[in-house]
Amino acid sequence: MKTLTILAMLLIALGCAQQQKKAPTPYSFTDMGEKFTETEQMLQDIKTFHASLADAGETQDSRYDRFFASMDKYSYYQLPTYKLDVQKLYANPGAEQIKSCIVPADFVNVIAIKDGKADVRLKCRKSGDRWTEGGGSFNYGEVIGWMRDSLASANTKEYKILTVGPTEFVTYQKEGKDLYFNIKGEPFSAGELCEFVLQTCYNTAEE
Repeated sequence: MKTLTILAMLLIALGCAQQQKKAPTPYSFTDMGEKFTETEQMLQDIKTFHASLADAGETQDSRYDRFFASMDKYSYYQLPTYKLDVQKLYANPGAEQIKSCIVPADFVNVIAIKDGKADVRLKCRKSGDRWTEGGGSFNYGEVIGWMRDSLASANTKEYKILTVGPTEFVTYQKEGKDLYFNIKGEPFSAGELCEFVLQTCYNTAEE
């Protein structure tokens, strides 16, 4: 009887351990952003802008035409996006300097979500009281989809997308440690990121 009791306790303990090791539920794309507060004005301005392009006879990617024709069917969320001040880091290089070189981006990074999928990313800028769309990409949700699991495993929704020219990185903290990745989820050390910035500055100077 005593042996059976011990076995039962072991099985219960193993069951609890398995539950504790269960992978956390991935975040949704809406968990990863904030509801964009100027959606109505942005949609109106961008529609007007693209209508003017069509009137002028400028051709656009057919996928954009289809998207802009159905913009009202999406929800829009702003992603926390910053840029690295590469000149500041170049002047005083070092992995420990990266955090002090993070500044707000000069555009708003917005993802369009429908049926739980982040189909389109728009880079929007506000000039005066008007919004303009300064570029975008399709299937952005597939690019940043790894973040849903990665952030959930770190038990955080606090992160930053960092831009270095046209290249994007992601940073967040896990257990008090700053982690860095490229936008596809490949890990970078702070030193490797610093080296990338320095090499980017060097290549630009050479051009």
